[in-house]
Amino acid sequence: MMLKYISVFINHEPIDTIDALRNEFKNLPLERLLPAFAGINHSCKQIHMVTNYLGDFIENSEVSLVHNLYIYLLASADNNVFNDMLLQHLDSQEASYKRRMPIYMCKTFALRQCQRYEKKEALMRIYSMLDYNEKSVMLALELKDFKTAEAYANYAALVENDKQILRNLWMNILKTKSLEKEADIRDLLDILKASKGYLTISDVLQCSSSHIKLREFENSLRDQFIKLDNEIEKARKDIKTFVGMTEKRYKEILNLDKTAIHIDGSALCNICNERLITWNKLIVFPCKHSFHRNCVYEWLLKGSEEKKKASSDKNEKRGSIPIFNESLHSKLSRAIKNDSEIESKILQKIALSSCPLCDEFAIDLIDVDFEENFDMALNIKK
Repeated sequence: MMLKYISVFINHEPIDTIDALRNEFKNLPLERLLPAFAGINHSCKQIHMVTNYLGDFIENSEVSLVHNLYIYLLASADNNVFNDMLLQHLDSQEASYKRRMPIYMCKTFALRQCQRYEKKEALMRIYSMLDYNEKSVMLALELKDFKTAEAYANYAALVENDKQILRNLWMNILKTKSLEKEADIRDLLDILKASKGYLTISDVLQCSSSHIKLREFENSLRDQFIKLDNEIEKARKDIKTFVGMTEKRYKEILNLDKTAIHIDGSALCNICNERLITWNKLIVFPCKHSFHRNCVYEWLLKGSEEKKKASSDKNEKRGSIPIFNESLHSKLSRAIKNDSEIESKILQKIALSSCPLCDEFAIDLIDVDFEENFDMALNIKK
């Protein structure tokens, strides 16, 4: 019953008919309703109700007839609200096309309908989807929409290999803008910048209209050069500062093994709290923390044991102390007692990696006993 008289119902009682379709007859196939929708009277009320109903399906529909009817109804309506709905729909279709996603409307059908009803803003988008980029740009210029014209020219650069065609697009934009009474030289320079190399400063000079004063151009160009010069100078200073810091750090690294740190005679080891200066070997860090070498070794082994016991606790935070396996732990323990060279080198490498108190990197291991003659002690390695 509903399908048989739907065309009558939709023209005479559009609101009640659409409400019934959404509630009592929501299982009716949309494709069966399209002929009745296509034959509606072109009044705002009918178009509004039908397009709103189709809008419930349009996003997920893969049926071309649904998309085509939706575009036809919106294009045929002489109303700004419907025009905005048409542009919104075409924007989503154009975005899908540029992302190489499928679109389900017939582009040539949409083109004919928008040409028939003189929907120029809609035509720009359809030309773009048909890869008629020059027509998109020229139509945007006809509407004085320069930003959109630039956007279509930039998109053309992604799909068009002929550089001369791309240059012509940008020349058309530049020439049209230069004829605008309110245009000034800054507008032309902005187009020059946006063209990304397809235009030159000579093109700007040639297209400058008589109302664009040469003095204004000179002032603008001078401002641009001053700004560029300031940016170059800032970059030069930044590079110089960076290079200077790098050279300073490099020299510091080269001089690390020649660095002597004054240690107070009453200083204590930061681990055992005994007098630091004994016949034991020391480890001294740039942070001025100093330790007996064996104290650091024992601290590492003890810390490894404690972490091993706590490793089953998932909330335990792992610090910089490594966990040694039983075999290595045993060897390293013997190394401390017997001063074994191989195992001691393993411990020494780990111990020198960072300060136990603040994680500062070590300078070097003071691996000679302290002598009364300090200069002799520094020169033993040599």
